[in-house]
Amino acid sequence: MKIIDSHVHFWDPSNLSYSWTKGNPVLDRAYLPADYKDANGDYTVDGIVFVEAGADSQHQMQEIDWIETLDAPIKAIVANSPLDSAYGVEATLENLANRPLVKGIRRIYQGQPEGYARDSAFIKAVQDLKKYDLSFDICIKSYQLDETIELVEQSPDIRFILDHIAKPKIADGEFDYWATRMKTLAGFENISCKISGIITEANHTDWTQEQIKPYILETIEAFSIDRVMFGSDWPVVNLAGSFTKWVDALTYATGGLSDNEKQKLFAGNVARAYRLDS
Repeated sequence: MKIIDSHVHFWDPSNLSYSWTKGNPVLDRAYLPADYKDANGDYTVDGIVFVEAGADSQHQMQEIDWIETLDAPIKAIVANSPLDSAYGVEATLENLANRPLVKGIRRIYQGQPEGYARDSAFIKAVQDLKKYDLSFDICIKSYQLDETIELVEQSPDIRFILDHIAKPKIADGEFDYWATRMKTLAGFENISCKISGIITEANHTDWTQEQIKPYILETIEAFSIDRVMFGSDWPVVNLAGSFTKWVDALTYATGGLSDNEKQKLFAGNVARAYRLDS
């Protein structure tokens, strides 16, 4: 089965600074293409979407410069851009739009105060991505789903990709609140969803395949098999397992899909969402 991984990070703290990994015994080290290939085990990955890895603000453009030099099957880049800043946004987006591998933008707002995505300047900046032909990756936690629904509703011309199924609090058993809002969000046809980042929202040491299966199936039911895509979230996935443990769990949960549906999940939908042939 062909695999295109929609959500991979690489970083090297000796090259650029990543303050968010400091002191983390799992993540505070370099993660490079050779490490990713080793982590794939018996799985063969045909293509990668690199997603910005939270480099400190002064290094965000340098991160893309560095990624473009790596020996890896990177088919697309989702870059960071300060959409909530009053300075330099247009120049930054023009720069990024002229780089063939850059297909989208991510400006993480998980952890921000409630209402962040309702800010009119932020909404306009997201809407302006249309003129650069760039998609927008949404990285939030489940409590931000309501304002995200409003953002997507107001931006019908933007291609949205929801990361990590909106990070429901799986370890706390959250389900109905999340599922109801996911159905509403999925009602907008201009948004797809990455089935990724799931085991890191469960208890890191004792999650089970049966525990996470309902979240996977609920996401597929809401978005349909045509708007969901596999993502490993490597190396963050290592906090709760590994690349292979996550793919094994996803394969188990989706055992009822046809071969054609599995190919959409693991490759076809990623290629379409990020326009890998354009």
